[in-house]
Amino acid sequence: MKLARTAIAAVCLLAASSALRAEDAPPASQPSAPVDYHKLKEQLPETLAGVKRTNIEGSRMKFGEMSVSNAKADYRGEEGKLSIHVEALSYNNAEVAKGMAAWTQMEIDNEGDEGFQKSVKIQDQPAMLDYKSKDKSGTITALCGNVMLTVNVENASPEDFKKVQDALPAKAIAGLK
Repeated sequence: MKLARTAIAAVCLLAASSALRAEDAPPASQPSAPVDYHKLKEQLPETLAGVKRTNIEGSRMKFGEMSVSNAKADYRGEEGKLSIHVEALSYNNAEVAKGMAAWTQMEIDNEGDEGFQKSVKIQDQPAMLDYKSKDKSGTITALCGNVMLTVNVENASPEDFKKVQDALPAKAIAGLK
């Protein structure tokens, strides 16, 4: 599993660094605005996989020509029960977004006693699942249009992890402009 994570990190860094080195290249197009964080917040449901949302927030940041908007939501059950943290990030810079999403070109299916890591589709959106059996925790990362959706799940059985995966509004988020 560490090898697969290292490979993903290397591909992302390589893609991001090549995008940053393209300083002399002519601009591909005018950057578009990231998805408004209010719209992102609207897509994070009150309840996810049977767990009630306990917090939601959103923000927009701009540094130079690059803008990022994000929405975050926490879902918490009873103490020691399923806990979910969702974050949706949208960038206005296509090159940065491509670098961040280089992993979508990889196909991974790795399973063992420690858990699993798999590339999948969630509602036709490319996604990566990373589940750790010992910790009963996992991460779901999905590229939904120009939004990177990251979901951290704790105290989850493999069945609970699958329920969270199935409940994500990936297609709706991908449709946001």
